[in-house]
Amino acid sequence: MTHRVREPLLALTLAIVALGVATAPLAAAEITYSRDVAPIFVDRCGACHRPAGIAPMSLLSFESARPWARAIQREVISRRMPPFHARGSDFAMKHDTSLDQRQIETIGAWVRGGAKQGDPDAMPQIPDYDAEARRGPQPDLLLEFGEAFPVPPHADMQRAFTIKNDLGRDVWIRGVDYEPDLNPVVHHMFVFTDPSGLGREFQEADPGIGFLASIDGGEGTDKMMQIFQNGGGGLGGWALGAGVVLYPKNVAQLLPAGTDLILQYHYWNNSAEPRLHRPKLGVFLYDGEPEKVLEFGGPSANNHIDIRAGDGNSEHWGDWTAQEDLEIVGVMPHMHFLGKSMKITLHEPGGGQKLLVDVPEYDFEWQTVYQFEE
Repeated sequence: MTHRVREPLLALTLAIVALGVATAPLAAAEITYSRDVAPIFVDRCGACHRPAGIAPMSLLSFESARPWARAIQREVISRRMPPFHARGSDFAMKHDTSLDQRQIETIGAWVRGGAKQGDPDAMPQIPDYDAEARRGPQPDLLLEFGEAFPVPPHADMQRAFTIKNDLGRDVWIRGVDYEPDLNPVVHHMFVFTDPSGLGREFQEADPGIGFLASIDGGEGTDKMMQIFQNGGGGLGGWALGAGVVLYPKNVAQLLPAGTDLILQYHYWNNSAEPRLHRPKLGVFLYDGEPEKVLEFGGPSANNHIDIRAGDGNSEHWGDWTAQEDLEIVGVMPHMHFLGKSMKITLHEPGGGQKLLVDVPEYDFEWQTVYQFEE
């Protein structure tokens, strides 16, 4: 899908939405921050846009949000924020933070009406976002790295940490709490299995805490590639806005005895002070053997993409055929810096097809795993 096609389609879609929803236009002069806009920010934005959060500013008070009013309007109209980039699927998704059309119109009307505060007593209650994320069952195991890592001021960096597996037995995992402390310096992270012990070797050879490692072509990618080539696999990951992940009923993933875990982080410290982060992982154990085994991975549609010089909209196709019956828990459309859009379609044996996910405006900065409700 190219820009030539994408823009008219977007205009048509918005026109259909406007015609199909019978709602009165919002009176801009009557929209206030406290009564109308703050509830949207609390519900959809506050997990990141809060004091000491990962975002560059808080939106949870009029004083902190008002200077950003026009920038907020641009971001929500373009749907760059909140950062949920899937625009279509035939299956309901979990953790959808995107705004509906009415919410976007409310924010736009607030800005057009002068971005007024309104009655401060009309403000919604501000939740404890950390406590909200921690509700639910507690992990059976908390695996911790030996020491905290001091993330430098204004850092945008990647680092990996190996946790030696001393359990002495095979264990089945039914869920993971990827970021138990919700430290604001963590932008996203991945967990990898390492049966080879290479992660410990890289860690011992690195002069710092942990070791320099990347999975996106940056410095240290070669180390992770060696781990993958020697039996390493995946155990999922975490990104802003996500929470504890519990697998479907009767589903678990095997962690063989002696298989180390590598926690690979993208740190983003927007403060002027260093911040400590101790890598750790909460693990929920499955009692006995599961009926179904969860595997991370799957199709890589095209590993040999040839882009012609000067081609700004280079379209590529690929396919992958399942060799056995599968149940898909979630998908992660992933490309690197040149990627613009991606669509994943499921072709059924009977000839029908269903859309798994459509990401028309791919953003490399957000490594989102789209999990299905069922």
